[in-house]
Amino acid sequence: MGLFICLRFLDYIAYTVFYGTLTLFLIHGEGMSSSTAFMIMGGFIGLNYGCSLLGGALLEWVSDLRLPIFFGITLHFLGVLLFFKFGMILLGLSLFVLGSLTFESSFFLLLTRLYQNNLATLQKAFYFNYLAMNVGGLIGFTLGGLMQQNNSTHFVVLATIVAFTLSLMILCARFKFIATAKTATTAWTSVYQFVLYPLLLLIAGSLIFTLFKFVSLVSSLVMGLWLLVYFSIWAVLLMKQRYKRYPAYSHFLVLTLAYLLFWSVYFLIPTLMALFLSSNVDLHFYTIEFSPAWFINIMCLVVIVGVLRTVRVFSKHALNIERQFALGFALQIIALMVLCMGIFIAAGHQIALFWAVLYFIIQALAELALAPIAFSSVGQMIAPKLQPFFTGVWLSTLGVSVLIASKLSETVAPHLYGNVSDNGTYMYLFLCLVALSFIGLFLVGVKHYVLGRLLPLDPMPTRQV
Repeated sequence: MGLFICLRFLDYIAYTVFYGTLTLFLIHGEGMSSSTAFMIMGGFIGLNYGCSLLGGALLEWVSDLRLPIFFGITLHFLGVLLFFKFGMILLGLSLFVLGSLTFESSFFLLLTRLYQNNLATLQKAFYFNYLAMNVGGLIGFTLGGLMQQNNSTHFVVLATIVAFTLSLMILCARFKFIATAKTATTAWTSVYQFVLYPLLLLIAGSLIFTLFKFVSLVSSLVMGLWLLVYFSIWAVLLMKQRYKRYPAYSHFLVLTLAYLLFWSVYFLIPTLMALFLSSNVDLHFYTIEFSPAWFINIMCLVVIVGVLRTVRVFSKHALNIERQFALGFALQIIALMVLCMGIFIAAGHQIALFWAVLYFIIQALAELALAPIAFSSVGQMIAPKLQPFFTGVWLSTLGVSVLIASKLSETVAPHLYGNVSDNGTYMYLFLCLVALSFIGLFLVGVKHYVLGRLLPLDPMPTRQV
């Protein structure tokens, strides 16, 4: 398990460096306007997650996951290199998104296939995966900061080359072990995997490249496609209520909607929270002035420490998905109420640094409670045959959440003035987000008290078709 976590850690460094420096590089390095840069950034994030829906569907007949993982690592490397070193903006972005399309779904599916026979081990694997993502994020954002300070892309290119080389070494070292996650190989799967799959990736890459030329349409397209797929799955289930796995899929779809609400609130942090911190919070602690960017590192550190404490549980028993979802929403509500309390006490002045730090700590605990266990739910609820597709659905939900948060930010931003007079607006916004979190908590309750009685789940941790 350790080497796979290293693989995720190295790949996430490349992603966070790219993500953390993209906007400023487009503005200062390429001379684009802020509105164009933000539009490209939104399109990049939406496609980076949203394309997982297609990535999962394309894995349906891939029996050996070594090929898509290798493709994903290589495409990420080429995307960063072309973007920063050779100035091929659209091609670099397209290759990086195509790399995410292949790597993300195949990596999560690999963990599911390897460890799904033991529920506690499966959950432990996804918690360690989340640990690697946060450690990689810490390093990636630090490297991105160095690039911004020195106004140089050498740090990004060097970090990517090192991460790419180490990733290939790990992949080669565990090449035979990854093969143990293979499904049955037939003549069709062989032809698909080695001929049709690369061809379909080429077509997908061309479509992604085209979408970046019409980046303003990306948000509507990704959200529309996700909604179409989500309600189509419900429609198919309602027509096949006698299907023995109908209860499990119904529970999964309700959790997916709750998952969408949680991350829609969470992803406001990089946008509206950055504005709130810079203008409405007193960032001074004695003689030290906090940077708004440091608060993301606080969250990463809390998650890292939290994972190391949480994984001790798995030696005794697995965690309950419903309880973890409920805990995640409850903590998110408390975190938002902390900000409201800080604004109320400030009475028209900047709120104290204490309230902002407390918010980020509690929000990180909410993320820790919900996110890793959510990633493992595909292996617990979905039959192996359909796991590739539903892995893509689950990951694409993150992309839709980012886009919803972005749309909400665009709606609220014109009403903000960048000073303490915005306290009332922020109070109203945070209370609205509390209401959304309560809706998510309500959906978890519906799953437990209504679906749990009408459509009880098979208690076995691993189910076959």
